[in-house]
Amino acid sequence: MFIPLESSSRWISRDPLGEAGGLNLYGYVGNNPIILLDPLGLQAIIHFNNGPDQIANNGSQFSSIMSNAPNGSVNSIDVFGHGNVTNQTFDTQNPNSSSGLYVANGAVFITNDNGDIIANAGVLMRNKFNPNGNPAVNLHGCYTGKNDLNFNIAQTLSNNLPGVTVSGNQDTSADPSPGFFNWLYGVVNSFTNSVNYYNGGKAVK
Repeated sequence: MFIPLESSSRWISRDPLGEAGGLNLYGYVGNNPIILLDPLGLQAIIHFNNGPDQIANNGSQFSSIMSNAPNGSVNSIDVFGHGNVTNQTFDTQNPNSSSGLYVANGAVFITNDNGDIIANAGVLMRNKFNPNGNPAVNLHGCYTGKNDLNFNIAQTLSNNLPGVTVSGNQDTSADPSPGFFNWLYGVVNSFTNSVNYYNGGKAVK
């Protein structure tokens, strides 16, 4: 549980996600709690090579940020949300939202709160990554990289983003939903979880 510590303007407990949530282990919503809110831990973080990280609290915001990002400006993206082999949803305000990423017909699409497609993720993101870095998209959600099926969302997205390594979880990850026992169950399972990596639609590493 995060508890604000007024004297130092930070949380007294570490982020349960560890370094996956950013280098500042005691930070919260990009150190901008006046404007941003993330009670459920469901968000996408876009890491830029020349500027501060930007946080998308749902699929619509993610689409907007990526649309406005200059070509070659993104180092990596971390998506934290509920996942399975065909989609990963994230909405800070609504854990049951359909907002996020969705696989259909060999492509990954960005969806809004109603589950309506608003953009093709591969087309929108294709030229946004820094060609001189190690571009990556990390899908921190259950089964997003499950490799014993014919396809999964991480593999499909990597096929849509040539040169970008996309990772996803083989099994369950730490459950960001409210409730101590749900969280504890997810953490225990995360110790046995493995992460799979894809590039060009093929498994790597």
